[in-house]
This record gives sequence, C-alpha cells and structure tokens, in this order.
Amino acid sequence: MSIQEIGAILLGLVGGYWGISRLLSAQEAAAQTPWHLVLKVPPDATLEQVDQAYQSMMKTKEVRNAYAAAIKTLTL
Repeated sequence: MSIQEIGAILLGLVGGYWGISRLLSAQEAAAQTPWHLVLKVPPDATLEQVDQAYQSMMKTKEVRNAYAAAIKTLTL
C-alpha cells in the first residue's frame, strides 16, 4: 500500500466522521424543539388537544417525536 493510498483512506475516514457528526448534530438540534411548538398547542395543552393536533398534522418524524414527548410528559 502506498503513502497516497493510506492518505486517501485517512482522509476518507476523517471526512466521513465529520459528515456524520454534523448530520447527527442537526438531528439532535431538531429533536430539542419543544413538543408544544411542533404540535402548535399551548404548553399546558390537555391530552385531548395534543391528540387532536397530532391527528390533524402530517405524520412526519418531527411530529411523531413531539407527540411521543407530549404523551410521556402528560402521562407521568
């Protein structure tokens, strides 16, 4: 294996690690949006209000995550 091949492998590893870490950081930032803002209900919404908002919105991953967070918060 030549020095150039080793360099290319190392560059690929570093670049791949950097790309994946940026992607995961963006997903974590999106997941930190409070559930009531995603579902467009007040923070003191009832379970029924949360359920209605969830049913009326497109069931995107962000909305499903917010719904799960709301259920967890409201049923504790």
